[in-house]
Amino acid sequence: MKKKRKVIRLSLISVVLLGFLFLHFYVPRFITEIKNPLIVSFKSKQPPQTTESFKNSSLNGKALQIPSFDGTPLSCYITYSNDTVTKGTVILLHGIRSRKEHFVALSERLSLLGYHAVAVDLRAHGQSGGTHCTFGVKEKKDISKLIDYLIQKEKITTPIGIWGQSLGGAIGLQAMGSDKRIAYGIIESTFTDFETITHDYFRFHLGFNWKPLTHYLVHRAGKIANFNPEEAKPIAYCEKITQPIVLVHGNQDQRIHIQYAKENYAAIPSLQKEFLEIDQANHLNVWKVDGEGYFEKVIAFIDKNLSKQTDEKLVSKEIHSFSIGNINNDKIPDSAFVMLEKKLDTNQIEYLGDVTITFSKKIPEIQLNRCLGIFITPIDDLNHDEANEIIVFSKTNEGWWHNIFVFSFYKESWHQIAKTNAFITDDEGFKSRIKIENGIYYLLGNDKLNLDEKGNFLKTKIRI
Repeated sequence: MKKKRKVIRLSLISVVLLGFLFLHFYVPRFITEIKNPLIVSFKSKQPPQTTESFKNSSLNGKALQIPSFDGTPLSCYITYSNDTVTKGTVILLHGIRSRKEHFVALSERLSLLGYHAVAVDLRAHGQSGGTHCTFGVKEKKDISKLIDYLIQKEKITTPIGIWGQSLGGAIGLQAMGSDKRIAYGIIESTFTDFETITHDYFRFHLGFNWKPLTHYLVHRAGKIANFNPEEAKPIAYCEKITQPIVLVHGNQDQRIHIQYAKENYAAIPSLQKEFLEIDQANHLNVWKVDGEGYFEKVIAFIDKNLSKQTDEKLVSKEIHSFSIGNINNDKIPDSAFVMLEKKLDTNQIEYLGDVTITFSKKIPEIQLNRCLGIFITPIDDLNHDEANEIIVFSKTNEGWWHNIFVFSFYKESWHQIAKTNAFITDDEGFKSRIKIENGIYYLLGNDKLNLDEKGNFLKTKIRI
């Protein structure tokens, strides 16, 4: 009986020990090791796909083999624009355990619309080298090396964008946040951070999740794959994205909840961002559910923002400075600065809209609206605080009319103490705008509605 108990005890210890060894050494590999034989055997068999899938296309293209930052070879295929004018270049990033051939049809679509399409086998996927996926930590650097190659070897000068799905979307967000050469992004069905989505995937595939165990496995996987899981956080890179971007998610996605997309979207400071919620779509069928309308929306977004970037290239930005005397009474001369934009083809100042006047030292800004041009000059000390005031001429879009402001700086802030309008046709019009009568200061301007006998606008004076 004692011998039997001993055998049972040793058997239990052996089972526990083997279970621990399996958890410690093998299970973490299920998370990062893409070509793990056991996982591959579980997956349904797929028809073999190689670069021949692209070569069967009638469009011009070629396979690329690019060494990454750590020497890992990246397999790509570039399909060149089939239009006479190339609008841009789109890097296509697939989901986990997929491959670049997933984008054969999309590459052809983009080519016919005037875009180069570069489909990538992510590291450890398809024909690319590497064993482990690092969920963006190393892959974002791979994308930067790919961009280097496209610019230096392929001589690509058009704006380069990212179109990523699921894992590819997570990599796309991290790449956009770290490499500002990426001009725009289309990000589909992705997550906020690696560990959170691993918890969700355990629950989705196994029906349960014990967070302490999953946390252990995630960090063990990081050690095996030689990366820090804490760095695989797309949402942290969202905070750095200022480029145009579209986030897309199906509201029936059970693998990656749409809430993660909304959190990523909220974290992005870009002023050109859109969110597309695809009704009734799950993780895998966004394209199918929304059909042609989806591609039309995405391409329209890319076209619109590329045209804006092209317009910006035709504009020259210049900083104009103005000497404004001693504003804050520290006996040191101060300066004001305004950013102006000129069209390169006409050398004309662009309509600026809202303008910010900045100053030297720690003097606060002044904001002006509806401005075509700016002129700033110091004037006498009007309020007897031993520091001079400034007068600001803001050209409007009404011909020669200017708004004229008098600002005084006291108690560490600006105060507008007078405002009028003036019809100014030459430099003399900027002079002698302040008049003193009986010890009272007046700001001189013009009446827009009334003329004198000679047909000139009547003069006005505003008490300061």
